[in-house]
Amino acid sequence: MAKNRAISIVIPAYNEEKRIGPTLRELAPVLRKRPYEIIVVADGQDDTPAAVKKSGIRNVRILPHRNRLGKGGALNSGIASAKGNVIVIYDADGAMPATELPKLLSALEHHDIAIGTRYSSESHAALTPLRKIAAWSFNRFVRLLFNLPFSDTQCGFKAFRASVAKDLSARTQQRRFVWDVEMLYLAKKEGLRVVEVPIEWEEKDGGDLAKNTLKSTWKIFRDTLKLRGQYRWN
Repeated sequence: MAKNRAISIVIPAYNEEKRIGPTLRELAPVLRKRPYEIIVVADGQDDTPAAVKKSGIRNVRILPHRNRLGKGGALNSGIASAKGNVIVIYDADGAMPATELPKLLSALEHHDIAIGTRYSSESHAALTPLRKIAAWSFNRFVRLLFNLPFSDTQCGFKAFRASVAKDLSARTQQRRFVWDVEMLYLAKKEGLRVVEVPIEWEEKDGGDLAKNTLKSTWKIFRDTLKLRGQYRWN
């Protein structure tokens, strides 16, 4: 995409007061040569909004929601509010270095969606053995149910042309972690150009998935099966 295209970074933040500040401070230098905005969708009960303000980073908007939205609900809220030509979703924990951002933006030159992958042979991802097993199993499950050709539907690092993001987001029904699967399934049905981009990634302490990998993985499998039923196997 042209370098003067405005970028909206959407960060879903559920109780991320301890991690959001460092993530914002890492993002800002990478974005400074482009028009940008960062949208933090805070739907927890902690002091994430205060931590965002304390970071001192410019062009940051906070969308506070006192009721739990879920990852997908938070992304939908942020995408609907985004004003940029390009929309990037980015995890609050900063598991992928901000310096990986240009890779996704470059990929949008010839694609509608660029998604980070931690599981390509060219990726550099530090994962626990349990996380690797859970991810491998889930990816096979998604391929079986939806015939999606991607190695990593769940990576929280994706870039979209804004019109594509807003259209797909408005049509998603999922509000939790399988939002990504539904979005990519809809993109495939529409014949959109989607590319996976190998990235660096390091698992961070403190997130719900890291704390409860088995429990969280079971919920994601369950929600994915329900999602398949929503589309009547077409």
